Amino acid sequence: MARGERMNISPVSAQKPSRKPPNRGARGGRVDQNMVSLRLSAAERATLRERANDAGLSVGSYLRLKALGSTGARSVPKPPIERELAAHLLAQLRRVGGNVNQIAKAANMGEVVMREDLAPTLAAVRSLVNDLAAALGRAPP
Repeated sequence: MARGERMNISPVSAQKPSRKPPNRGARGGRVDQNMVSLRLSAAERATLRERANDAGLSVGSYLRLKALGSTGARSVPKPPIERELAAHLLAQLRRVGGNVNQIAKAANMGEVVMREDLAPTLAAVRSLVNDLAAALGRAPP
């Protein structure tokens, strides 16, 4: 090569891969390309969701179970949630949130917040966390 001539070398990253990379989902696993579509009325869809929820499964896993006899290898059962209990816990959480907001507002205005003022709110938060863990079928933290 003569002096002053440039070599045309393309970087390795610019070269095309020799094969197509596998189709990966958000978590890095393979994405299935086989989908089935189904038309349902609003009432049928609600019934399907309710039955899947009663079985502790997603709608897709429930359909696989009914059609194929198995929920599939990647199916993870959903824990049953009692709606009344969840609504009650949500109401309590809103009350505690209001208390926390009042404490934060007082602290931001320069008022001294005493440990005795925080204790009932902290106890309520701990109780809510334990109740929520029990509702989800988990051990309290």
